[in-house]
Amino acid sequence: MQKDKVELLVKEIVLANGLELIEYKVFEQGKTIVVRCEVDYPRGGVSIDVCGKVNKEIVSRVEAEGLLKDDFTIEVNSPGITKKLKTASDFTRRMNREVEIFFRTGNERADVSGEIVKVDQQTIILKTNDEEIKVDINEIKYGKEKIKF
Repeated sequence: MQKDKVELLVKEIVLANGLELIEYKVFEQGKTIVVRCEVDYPRGGVSIDVCGKVNKEIVSRVEAEGLLKDDFTIEVNSPGITKKLKTASDFTRRMNREVEIFFRTGNERADVSGEIVKVDQQTIILKTNDEEIKVDINEIKYGKEKIKF
């Protein structure tokens, strides 16, 4: 197995499709090698059809280049709505959506909810009711997108 070459190939295909590789894992499940990728557009919204297309491209190239033994599985998934948000990129993909932010232990600030209106590498601006709250990303334990019914 050529793990490094597989990872480079996955990154190449993901980038060529205008996506970001959020998470990448290779592991063995019994005798099967599993390559699990989590991808999304920089602004979020990747569809199951795009994940399927990228999956087919990766499988085709891995087989053509003989990078893995015969028994392998490629999984290409979206981050999903239940993913914990931790990085500026995670919050950027949820722009204009409502999130709840939980702060690190010891932080005296109460958890907050609001719509993400701006993100940079250090801060997130949330709109709550009629005010905007500035949150330092380093203070965040994690965030969750709020599901509306």
